[in-house]
Amino acid sequence: MPNPTQGRTLTVMVVDDLRDAISKFDGTLQTLGLAIADPEKEGMLTAVAGRNGVDRVVKLGRMHVFSSPWDGTELIRPLVRLVRHVQSQD
Repeated sequence: MPNPTQGRTLTVMVVDDLRDAISKFDGTLQTLGLAIADPEKEGMLTAVAGRNGVDRVVKLGRMHVFSSPWDGTELIRPLVRLVRHVQSQD
């Protein structure tokens, strides 16, 4: 795996078997984008990626989106009271 440049690097790899690529992950990979039609295969690859240090496995093209639950909202929800303001006029 190439080393990331300043922490923001998109690496595109062409492989015959994704398990071969995932087995080379060394814990520095934060997000993995997948586009797999078979849910069982995706689940298996996600489990392997998690064991090899991947923090997030998301839909291909959504690797840069850091919204809930990634933003930690689910972790702190029991500790805080969320107030939302919805304006009465458009």
